[in-house]
Amino acid sequence: MEKLDGENTTMYSDYLHARSIDSGGHGSRNWIKSFHGRICGDIPEDWRINVENMFAKHSIYYKDLESYAFGFAIWNNQNVMLDWTSQLDWFSLIGITPCPWFYWDTYDRKKIHSLYEELAKDHETEGYVIRIDEPFHYSQFRTHVGKWVRKGHIQTAKHWMHGQKIEPNTLKKGITGFEALLQ
Repeated sequence: MEKLDGENTTMYSDYLHARSIDSGGHGSRNWIKSFHGRICGDIPEDWRINVENMFAKHSIYYKDLESYAFGFAIWNNQNVMLDWTSQLDWFSLIGITPCPWFYWDTYDRKKIHSLYEELAKDHETEGYVIRIDEPFHYSQFRTHVGKWVRKGHIQTAKHWMHGQKIEPNTLKKGITGFEALLQ
């Protein structure tokens, strides 16, 4: 799937946090907190959902987004990531837009990278993530998920959280931040 340049956010039925559980606050997290408040009752107890919070520009400015939250992983109460098809079903049930994917088949590095290069002609992108298409336990994450980030990805002089003005990415024409909450 396409690796989006946002902030990894983990949502539970009763809590959410950015990359780490003690990540603190930042103005770019207000939208995702509101989104979580809308869907938290649909997240099973002791499950967690990883989304990319795309509200604010980090290094890449995005326009025409379907949402500010893109799901990429769902973990059940056994700490097992669901298979991709099941995740897509859950994303649909809960109302989370899945991360865009451009290849879903047997691993073929050349084909994946070729398709990524075509994608990168259409818009600026950070890279891609690959994972096996079967459920797996968190302890297997290192061997079942990988990412590739394009050379020279980070283009900002300062980290987006420190000293960079919050610049919202834009949603598709006709979708406002409030409407994105209602998707």
